[in-house]
Amino acid sequence: MGERPIEPGDGFVARQFLLYFARAVVAGGSAPNPLKKGRDAMPILFPLTLIGVGFLIYALFAGATLALPIGAGLAAGFGSAALGIAPLPSIVIGIAAFMGVIALGRFAALSLSNRPARGMLIAVFAIPAAIASFSVASAFASLAGFASFAVALVAACLIGAVAAHRLTGPGA
Repeated sequence: MGERPIEPGDGFVARQFLLYFARAVVAGGSAPNPLKKGRDAMPILFPLTLIGVGFLIYALFAGATLALPIGAGLAAGFGSAALGIAPLPSIVIGIAAFMGVIALGRFAALSLSNRPARGMLIAVFAIPAAIASFSVASAFASLAGFASFAVALVAACLIGAVAAHRLTGPGA
């Protein structure tokens, strides 16, 4: 039995759509597009997937550099929600705490003249960032099949340094 072409308004569109995705799963994502016979969807889907995964990894590591402010904002937001405050004000409280921790950290880092105190402040921001990035890198490395501890340790050092630079550098 041959397959008939898909027409707009056809009652069998859902069935053809499911068959297309079943073929895509079995063939590893290289099933031809049912709307354009003989064309492969892989040349466009593979780069788009890489861009999406790359952006996800960038967003996770950028968030890891802000681990302390994110943690403070989440704690303030959830704490206010646990006290019975409505959801929208709790979100505002969490965002205000997040921004307040960043502002106080930047102000303190740029105004402290005592080197040990400034180093301790940088460590307060860099250590949670390193721990968060170690966790993220370890998860990604184990998914990819690499030696997860070594990769995660390198990522933790790099992201900790980035967090320290973000705190003290101009325009961060």
